[in-house]
Amino acid sequence: MTLDAARPEATGRSPWPLVRWSAFAAVLGFVAWRFVAYGIPLDRNTLFGYAVLLAAPLVWRGRGLSVLRLVVDWLALGVVLALYDVTRHAALKLDLPISLHLAPDLDRAVFGQIPTLWLQHRLYATSPDHWYDIPFSLLYGSHFVVPIVTFAVLYVRSRRRFYAYELRFVLLTAVALLLYLAHPTAPPWLDGDVHVIGHVHRTALYGFRLMHVHLAQALLSDGLKTSNIVAAFPSLHAGYTMLLAAFLWSRVRWWWRAVLAAYVAGMGFMLVATGEHWVSDVVAGWLLAIAAHVVVCRWEARRAQG
Repeated sequence: MTLDAARPEATGRSPWPLVRWSAFAAVLGFVAWRFVAYGIPLDRNTLFGYAVLLAAPLVWRGRGLSVLRLVVDWLALGVVLALYDVTRHAALKLDLPISLHLAPDLDRAVFGQIPTLWLQHRLYATSPDHWYDIPFSLLYGSHFVVPIVTFAVLYVRSRRRFYAYELRFVLLTAVALLLYLAHPTAPPWLDGDVHVIGHVHRTALYGFRLMHVHLAQALLSDGLKTSNIVAAFPSLHAGYTMLLAAFLWSRVRWWWRAVLAAYVAGMGFMLVATGEHWVSDVVAGWLLAIAAHVVVCRWEARRAQG
């Protein structure tokens, strides 16, 4: 073996793996500190910036990856998230008809009553603060954190898997955006506010108050005020968790599968119990995520066959 063959550059491996992972850990710590100190931003462009920042240490991996390549790799994700922000108020600006009755009627037809009202009567009938508000809020907030961490980790570990997950994520988000424009749907808490159904407590952020993370709660609340309030169907909170589970299912061990299944089920239960989504929204998000995963899997299989 020659000296040149023994060099890390010749094998394509990073000459400074410790530096690279230390840099990644430092950036991750910085992002975590920002979330704790200033709350979780709901602006997806900010979240996208955090994701690219987390992935940036790969530039030092010694594989010829340039900053330009980094930008190109993340371009599709950035575009779809930018479109999400641009179209967030489109339904209201275009004065599109808002669906107020279809979702509650569907939930009532399936369950005999509205699950959100049934759950809130049992969970919040006595007082507004309970221990389960903490996991509810953490689950809700994870929707804004888990995707960017997933993309960053995949990009650092395997760009091939990053591309595969990015394609599924972009497809799911793009279809959801079209549905938000084609069928704007009010969530349970909004239906309650306009008296279509009984009053609904919007409790997804209650847990931050119990944890004394008041700034995070305030910033999330401010973010919610500028979010698309008629984008209930389908639920991307539910869709993203299902997409993550479907993508990782065959790649992880059984105990990770148990964690993923619990995450999907917990997110769905929380969304209904806190008045954020109808059961039909959650199921639609799950089905859309599975469909996006299957479609891309079949496309990948055909591409591999030539």
